[in-house]
Amino acid sequence: MNQIGQPLFVNQIESPFGLVAPGHLGVTKFEPIMHPIIGTLYCCDLINPQLVNSLGFFLTRQIDEGFVALLYSSPPPFIEFELIGAISNQKPSEIIPTFFGLNPHVNTQQLIKLAVSVLRIDANVKSQVDGIPENQGKYIMKIGYDMEKFLANYPRKETVIINGQEQLAVRTKAADEWLQRFKQKHNIDPNFLYK
Repeated sequence: MNQIGQPLFVNQIESPFGLVAPGHLGVTKFEPIMHPIIGTLYCCDLINPQLVNSLGFFLTRQIDEGFVALLYSSPPPFIEFELIGAISNQKPSEIIPTFFGLNPHVNTQQLIKLAVSVLRIDANVKSQVDGIPENQGKYIMKIGYDMEKFLANYPRKETVIINGQEQLAVRTKAADEWLQRFKQKHNIDPNFLYK
């Protein structure tokens, strides 16, 4: 199996798409596998996914009109695949935020699979692609809730009146203190947001 940043192996095929993780060589050769629901998936391995904040996903040449290339990630045992990005002839490249470091199914894994399928665009595929930002937003919302909870309990806060409404005022140092606390908690337990 090809690994991002590792040499290529024999039973792979050249594809019309590629992947690159920051600090690694790009991958354009993938191992095809058959998935019972999705169909043919073109796979490669990603080592230490918790260190990868984004992936470059791109076409190396045009694909058939009316089709889209979908990018999935799958932690061991490599049964479930989560859709994380999509490209097409109309949008031939994309930088995809992964949130792997915050995902409790991924951030403790040494290796995950990245898989690409090329599917005809229909109502089902369109609804899956439209749901990608919502899925990625779940991790961001958890971070936002953690910060909101921290600031609500922040000991040095004041209320001020702005345009006739009472507002919570917190010193700017509070954001730095929250970030420091967030990093400490994340270093101890990368999945603390989910508890």
